[in-house]
Amino acid sequence: MLNVRHARRIGHPFDGQPPYLAGIEAMPKYRATVQVTGMTGESPRAVRSALDEQLRKSGFENCQIVSVDLEAPPPKALMRAPTAPAVEPAWRRQANMGGLLLVAAAAWAIWFFWWMLSASSE
Repeated sequence: MLNVRHARRIGHPFDGQPPYLAGIEAMPKYRATVQVTGMTGESPRAVRSALDEQLRKSGFENCQIVSVDLEAPPPKALMRAPTAPAVEPAWRRQANMGGLLLVAAAAWAIWFFWWMLSASSE
C-alpha cells in the first residue's frame, strides 16, 4: 500500500501554473490583411480616419491601416471576334456517307420487293 503523505510530484504539469492553464502554451500571433471596398469620403485621409474609428469601435485595438487607394473601375468586357464555323472532320463526313448508303440500300430493297410482288400478281 502506498503512503500518500510521503509521495512527491516531480515535473507535474500543474507545477508553477494554475490548473486551468495546465498544458496551454502561448498562443501564436498572426498578421491578417483585410481589404475593404465601398468606403466613400472627401479624401484618402478622411476615409482612413473613418475606417480607423470604425475598427476601434469594433474592438480591434492592435490594427494599423497601411494604405488607402482608389477603387479601380470594373474592367471592360472584351469583345471576341466571331469564330468561323468549324469544318467537319473527315471521319464525320465518312460516317455521314455510310449512313446515306445504308438508307439508299434499304430503299432499293423495299422497291425491289415491291416490284417483285407487283409483277407476280399480274
